[in-house]
Amino acid sequence: MIEKGKAMVTHIDGDEVHAMNMKDHSMMILPVDSEIEVASGQEILWMEALGRYKIER
Repeated sequence: MIEKGKAMVTHIDGDEVHAMNMKDHSMMILPVDSEIEVASGQEILWMEALGRYKIER
């Protein structure tokens, strides 16, 4: 099963993006994707499958 959602980037720490899930306001740690530029305060779309997360845009 694949889960998708929106999150707000709080900060970037090395190769991790820390974001707040917009659905339940929980904190998430996502891997940095070299193809997608992210910045603090930006809203992102994420996808999770089998415990692995990916930033879509």
